[in-house]
Amino acid sequence: MASSGNFCVMNPAGQMGGSVNTRGSLTSGNLKYVAITGETLTGTMGVQSGKWYFEMLVTSFNSDNGLCVGFCNDRYNLDGELGYDSPASAPGYQAFGWYAQTNNLLYGDASNNANNKAWGGGTIAGDGDIIQFFLDADNKKFYAGKNNTVFNSGNPANGTAHGFGTGGDPHNVAMTTERLYPAVGNYSGADATVHFNFGQDSTFGGSKDGTNNATDGNGFGNFFYAPPSGFVAMCSANAPLSEDLDPASTDDNHSVKQFGAIKYTGTGSSNAITGLGFQPDLVWIKEHGAANDWRFIDSSRGVTNALKCPPESAEVDEDNGLTAFGADGFTVGSDAAYNNNTDSYIALCWKVNGGTTTTNDQSSTGVGSIDSVIQANTAAGVSIVTYSGGGAATVAHGLGVIPQFIYVKRRNGSQASVIYLKHTDDGGTDGHLGYFHFEGEQDFADNDTIFNDTAPTSTVFSVGSAANSGASGGTFVAYCFADVEGQQKINYYQGTGNADGHYVGCGFKPAMVWIKSGDLDQSWQIFSNGLNPTGTEVDQTLEFDENAAAADGTYDVDFLAAGFKVRTTGAALNTDGSYYIYYAVAEQPFKYSNAR
Repeated sequence: MASSGNFCVMNPAGQMGGSVNTRGSLTSGNLKYVAITGETLTGTMGVQSGKWYFEMLVTSFNSDNGLCVGFCNDRYNLDGELGYDSPASAPGYQAFGWYAQTNNLLYGDASNNANNKAWGGGTIAGDGDIIQFFLDADNKKFYAGKNNTVFNSGNPANGTAHGFGTGGDPHNVAMTTERLYPAVGNYSGADATVHFNFGQDSTFGGSKDGTNNATDGNGFGNFFYAPPSGFVAMCSANAPLSEDLDPASTDDNHSVKQFGAIKYTGTGSSNAITGLGFQPDLVWIKEHGAANDWRFIDSSRGVTNALKCPPESAEVDEDNGLTAFGADGFTVGSDAAYNNNTDSYIALCWKVNGGTTTTNDQSSTGVGSIDSVIQANTAAGVSIVTYSGGGAATVAHGLGVIPQFIYVKRRNGSQASVIYLKHTDDGGTDGHLGYFHFEGEQDFADNDTIFNDTAPTSTVFSVGSAANSGASGGTFVAYCFADVEGQQKINYYQGTGNADGHYVGCGFKPAMVWIKSGDLDQSWQIFSNGLNPTGTEVDQTLEFDENAAAADGTYDVDFLAAGFKVRTTGAALNTDGSYYIYYAVAEQPFKYSNAR
């Protein structure tokens, strides 16, 4: 990719961690910031790996220069001062940075609030100084410096004397594995003005002469000081993603060849749906213009074998339903749930492995305690697993990484589905302690016979003796989904009750987002570019627990270049203090996106 792509800027829409307040003033393309008391502002680009560098020019400090600049994750409530006490933040929050008032290190996390620690920063920064920031996300280390001298005699290039992080000197604090965003916050009534450079402009809007024009090691950026070896500009071209995810690639691994949501109009007779761009193996169909149940079909169980949702029913044989998978889509017959004349339908489609399955014989592989039949796509983090129940057991899933979302449905019985979702509520509860399902507005339910009170691993998931998941005599199918950077994300956010809702950074522009309240009896909400194919606002929704037509304008989210933003006060998406689990799949990774 020859272009540097999109550079990080500061994000005025970036509410996180339950925050609701207005951020400080931004000008100069969202790079020049005038701080306000008790607020934190984040950048548009979050990272979980790699080594990153940016600069900040001090334009104006008064004597009470209580500014803190560094990083925070999206659990941190931005209605607090960066790195200072933020009791309203979601569990697992973290924030840390350089504190201007003392040149100290300031940090807070779920167990440490308001830690103002000596750092060996030297003289206090003043107007015209350039502060430098270094994040080694691979090795969990943070540094800062001033005018090309790193504080505490640190050396980012060789990894010594970092101020914060694992093995830190002087402060050994484990750094979060969540996505970290550049952040600036203000502790006191100071009226600080600063100008950021993530690689866009070494003149800082004309305040410096810009003769250095230093780039990173990849040739990207325009910095006043050259980044250390291995540290790069915060731009989309440097995102640590495989080129297989580039939509211009001929490889089949990029996002538009892994998932697609396609609308079509019924004909009442055999109807070949094309234009998907790949052969799907897992297709979920819903008549979105009228009431009708969802149909779930996959190439492991075979065409015409459908699961209905929301009814708690067994697998059905529908000869005139989905009748064939094709190289560019699928064919449906005359069944009204799939193809009623002139009616409108939406199909959610995943590529797995072309229908080719592998039998995991646990007696020979040693993986799992029962046999399973697996069809897996590790590049996209999706697998289809079929197995027969025999009580509590472990089942191989074939993903090679830990799945965060597992849908399990009994095929030969009229039980509700059960869903494992790794999540954290206000008590720190892990999702394996209970379950969700698609068939009702149920919140998180505690039942150790569903997933045997055991979290999945990189090789297996666990089931208990429940009729829904592992009972003897039962035949089951499981759809497993795992995080894939730039392609798929399963996590949670905290509601605010404010229409300027949470911004969720995914690292990609979504093609589809599902949202479910973890602690309220609310329906699953499905947003898709298949329902709203143009623009950023997605305001048509479907629900798994209702067979109703798509609702228009009930709830709104924005699909953005690197994530999505909630734009509603509705309880299904945004009750203050509640938590919401989401599953998001990419239309296009941020690395290859035109920001909007």
